[in-house]
Amino acid sequence: MNHRKETHAVILFLLREVEGVTETVLGFGAPDKKVGALQWNAPGGRVEQGESVIDALVREMKEEIGIEVDQADVNLGSRLECTIVGEDSKVTYLYMATTRKWEGDPRVTCDEFTKLGWFPIDALPVENMMAGDRYWAERLVHGEYVEGRVCHTTKICDQIHDHKISFSDKPFELV
Repeated sequence: MNHRKETHAVILFLLREVEGVTETVLGFGAPDKKVGALQWNAPGGRVEQGESVIDALVREMKEEIGIEVDQADVNLGSRLECTIVGEDSKVTYLYMATTRKWEGDPRVTCDEFTKLGWFPIDALPVENMMAGDRYWAERLVHGEYVEGRVCHTTKICDQIHDHKISFSDKPFELV
């Protein structure tokens, strides 16, 4: 019987319009961060025991960037299965979402990030994001839904071993 240790994680892309340009906020990973160190990342984190994905998104936004998000304003419907070469017994399910509504000004409120930056969604810094992000992040922030798997070669997610990703204009079933 194959037993895999499952972890569930969430990220949320905040989207705003500035002079006709849609932007999203990313945090620059602290040097001692386990995943995403010294890379731009969307804010998020792990889903805690007994917590729903949407509850985790709301909690993580308050903890990491000091904003309030209403569950009804979150556009959820994307999920990736993330693994690391040689660690077949572990899998992280990453749930990705977007929102255009929140309360408060995003700011660093945790030790996960050293700074925040706003980026046009047509010019995300994918060369300095986790390796798998370059295959899906731009399409997600442009309104597509993402589903699939990404296998990284290292724990810090800076290289891809392989991937299979699908896109849709409708949300995927998040089982």
